Amino acid sequence: MKFWKTSKTTLVVGCISFLFDMASLKAIPETDPAIEYTLEPFIVVSTRTPIPLERVSPSVAYVDLETIQHWQDFYLTDVLTRQPGINLKANGGKGAVASLFLRGANSDQTALFLDGRRMNRTMSGQYDLEFLNVDNLSSVQILKGASSVNYGSSGIGGVIDLQSQNTLGQSTRKGALNLEVGSHAFHKANLAYQISNQDWGMSFSHSEIETDNERANDTLVSSATNFRLDAHINHNLTAEFLGQYAENDKGIPGKTSNPTLKEFTESKSWLLSPGLRYENNNYEVHVFYSREFFRLDHTYNYGGQDKSRLTTDEFNLQIDYEGFDRLTLSLGTLHRKERIRKPGSYQKSIHQSGVFSQALWQLRESLELRGGLRYDTFNLYQNDWSWNLEAIYFVPDTNLSIFTKIARAYAPPTGQDLAYDENRDSNNNLLDTSLNPEESLSFEIGLRQKLLDEKLKWTAVLFHNEIENLIQYVSYPTLPGPFYPSDTFNAREATLEGLEISVDYSLNKQLDFSFGYTLLTALADKYISANAHYEVIRLPYRPRQLLQFTTRYQASKNLNLGLSAVGQIDRQRDQWQDYNLPMKDFFVLNFVTDYQVSESISIFARVENLLDKDYALSYEYPTLGRSLYLGARLKF
Repeated sequence: MKFWKTSKTTLVVGCISFLFDMASLKAIPETDPAIEYTLEPFIVVSTRTPIPLERVSPSVAYVDLETIQHWQDFYLTDVLTRQPGINLKANGGKGAVASLFLRGANSDQTALFLDGRRMNRTMSGQYDLEFLNVDNLSSVQILKGASSVNYGSSGIGGVIDLQSQNTLGQSTRKGALNLEVGSHAFHKANLAYQISNQDWGMSFSHSEIETDNERANDTLVSSATNFRLDAHINHNLTAEFLGQYAENDKGIPGKTSNPTLKEFTESKSWLLSPGLRYENNNYEVHVFYSREFFRLDHTYNYGGQDKSRLTTDEFNLQIDYEGFDRLTLSLGTLHRKERIRKPGSYQKSIHQSGVFSQALWQLRESLELRGGLRYDTFNLYQNDWSWNLEAIYFVPDTNLSIFTKIARAYAPPTGQDLAYDENRDSNNNLLDTSLNPEESLSFEIGLRQKLLDEKLKWTAVLFHNEIENLIQYVSYPTLPGPFYPSDTFNAREATLEGLEISVDYSLNKQLDFSFGYTLLTALADKYISANAHYEVIRLPYRPRQLLQFTTRYQASKNLNLGLSAVGQIDRQRDQWQDYNLPMKDFFVLNFVTDYQVSESISIFARVENLLDKDYALSYEYPTLGRSLYLGARLKF
């Protein structure tokens, strides 16, 4: 064991020295192969219609496949941790429950999609983020800020849309096998395959993961399959079929002060979605049906069990019309039915129907206006309107664009909110406290500019978000007697505001840097049971300052290296219905490298928590110490 620790330390020091030594060497001649730069891609997440990256707000982030592969990302959380404005909270090592805070918004106020299909929200309102992998994706697209007009429910924080690999028309047949081992008995195997021609295309990926993590009863066994099939029916009509399947078994070690050595969860989920897309010179029609299932069985330390089941059916239609000069009109509708069931205790069926319209109007080359309106109806709570108005101005001869937006968004109650809505007051009397959607009004202004022959790119966004009707769960344990009433109700307000800055600089074709900084103020009402009143305090686990840094270096034709860093400064944790307490700041480094042995074989390695920092994203749930992973890839 001592030898293993010494070897890891030597490797870490060597990796750092090698990276910075390579950066100081003379640049590789321009004739040598280098990092490839392609044309800027089209982005879907911003407006649900493809537009060039240069026309989207700086509040939109685009992570392509090359970036995902370079950083050896497997889970979506790996991708998100490098994005300004996004911080994560996880209850320990790999597979631990994870929460996402986008610009300070709650996890259930941000929606996740796969090619426009809403992913199941689970009982807590957030997809099992800790298990969501990026297999078979071409990009991860992130819209920060209000997004309810185009996407409906849970659009206060933003939207994350996972774009799967569409191989139609590429005339390819290729596959890859990845095998990886690492610290804490980590094993991973991944098989990916793509086949396509001009008439049809298929992409497929399957992964298996096992790890013990560091603590007792912290094992993870995970299996995931993702696929996509596309086919031309005729010149204008294309059929598509998407699918996902995942099984996860996870031990729950509990807090360090209160271990739970017999607690574990078993989950299973799947998604199947056929769709059709019709295109001609003037308009495009996209229609799909999606069916999802999620099952969670939670066994507690004392032997009790909690089970939840969610089944979802959704029909979605969108029409984009481009028959006018410089004007695109969109009209869409959806119907969604969610069946929530906790066997033996709770069962509900939620129906949602909605319609939205949108206009993208490019008045001239330097000015574009956008606006949208949406109306959604629900059977269990009040209906809701959402809208947005946006403008983007391109300052002539400066490579500078200015973006501004005002929008209204909403997030409906989660299944967990509804299940714990007892409709009782503090005296245990029946009282109608029906839940309604949380609502927000937000403003933002952003800048984007390219300088130094486009080697330097920077963005800055100021945002302000006022949220009303925040749902609060309250119990009254201080009351005497046998009853301990509890309820959930719309009782809180929050203010989220801040500044996001990102800078990307390419020194040459071999070396580039990126830097992200977020300054956030996140305040909300907090119910204090002992004093029976509300106070305004900071929302927990939202760092006042968030820093992200990456650098990539192509040392030779076959060797790539990368160093990434994340820091959270000035953060607090919550106590159950009491005042917050400060948490320790942290700054974590990760290292990756990849070497191409031959045209078909490559080896790769990464070191997570390079400096072996002792820190926790969630109080009393320590993250993993320094961890080394080695792998090999065979392409065929």
